Amino acid sequence: GPHDLSCNLGIPEQYDHPEFLKAVETIITKARSAGVGAGIHVFYDNAIEQELNWLQMGANFVLHSGDINRFTLGMREDIHRLRSEMGDSVEQTASDVNI
Repeated sequence: GPHDLSCNLGIPEQYDHPEFLKAVETIITKARSAGVGAGIHVFYDNAIEQELNWLQMGANFVLHSGDINRFTLGMREDIHRLRSEMGDSVEQTASDVNI
């Protein structure tokens, strides 16, 4: 997957690195030109633009996020709203604020 690929390229978890992006493009292009499906899973935040780009390149399967990522994001948004509504700083850490 993306994590292993980035590590093998020597750029661990640098999913916006040009070398990583070029490798993904090469994989998608070669797979699709050989008549094979090409897909990727995305488990990091703010990857929608990359996902759209890969789909436009020809990827025919993109797994967007994962349940734990979506749960964590939802909880972050809920806690942010609670803190905002109560006048607390949204930058405070969990040790500073108990909600």
